[in-house]
Amino acid sequence: MEIGTIVTWSSQSGGSTTTKTGKFLGFIERKADGHAMLPLDKMKDGLVRKMPGSRVKFQDRNYVYRRALVEVPRGGKSKLSDFYAPSANIIKEKKATGS
Repeated sequence: MEIGTIVTWSSQSGGSTTTKTGKFLGFIERKADGHAMLPLDKMKDGLVRKMPGSRVKFQDRNYVYRRALVEVPRGGKSKLSDFYAPSANIIKEKKATGS
């Protein structure tokens, strides 16, 4: 899968299923530190910092399976994105609609 590909997957929490869609940023191999792959956060004043934890929606390491790093826009008026790391085998390339 190429970096920048739009992907989708479903996740479950609290008894409901949610479909998430975002931009594929790369694979996180088993035992690798996924937080090290996060882009830096560019703030309004031009400074750069580590991505704040409120935008990171996954644990840094997973010893069981390969994961995909995905950037998902928050939507609404927010220009921010959150970062998820679903299992690599559940993400699917989003098919283009219309032409």
